[in-house]
Amino acid sequence: MASRPLWAVVLQWTLWLALMTVVMRWLGRTRERQTDAGAGTLAHPRSTVIIGLVCTGFFLACAVGSVLLPGPRRPAFIPYFFLGFATLGVPMILDWRNARHTLVPGGLRYRSMLGRGGDLRWNEVRKLRYSPSSKWFRLDLADGRAVRVSAMLTGLPVFARAALAEVDPSAIDPDTRRVLEATAGGELPKIWG
Repeated sequence: MASRPLWAVVLQWTLWLALMTVVMRWLGRTRERQTDAGAGTLAHPRSTVIIGLVCTGFFLACAVGSVLLPGPRRPAFIPYFFLGFATLGVPMILDWRNARHTLVPGGLRYRSMLGRGGDLRWNEVRKLRYSPSSKWFRLDLADGRAVRVSAMLTGLPVFARAALAEVDPSAIDPDTRRVLEATAGGELPKIWG
């Protein structure tokens, strides 16, 4: 097998990086717009479902193409490989559809990606942390529940202001406090880089 010239490899990865940067900036900007759900509601922007559908559709097409299109004999696992990648878009679609949180007086009504939900009172929060790698706020409650609020949601500044005002200050670590203060001021957490 002949190796590709260095310029081709550099061009490939440069184009990939440029495309990912453009897509992630677009995703980041769509968080700034309020959804149709209204003020006090944290929900995924439409861009989340678009990315989920494109990812799932692209890899489903690759799986079908690897079965139907003529060409050299392929290993039997290739369609399943593409089907595995197609499932990566499904959590984004489910999160867009189900994960919706609403600020209520004294707390938060939440729903997870799988549709489970409940209510929490701000005084139940024992620990509030932000995970830069996972891109979510995690609220650990007195009864052992953990509620995650994605950094991809719209309405984060309202959530941050409520959390800063209502959650016991000793439950918020200093790094998370800085992220919440910046978010409350309109500077949303970075989702890329």
